[in-house]
Amino acid sequence: NYFFKASEFTEKLKKYFSKNPVIPAFRQNEIISLIKKDGMKDFSISRLKEKME
Repeated sequence: NYFFKASEFTEKLKKYFSKNPVIPAFRQNEIISLIKKDGMKDFSISRLKEKME
């Protein structure tokens, strides 16, 4: 399996969203709170073998 290492971008995303506002503001607050609460989790980017055929 191949994984996208989203966890490596947690701090960069926090900084980005704190400096670059999202409109409406409640969406920005939602994004920032989700990143702070759970952090970014790595996820699989592999396809199932059955889907390749």
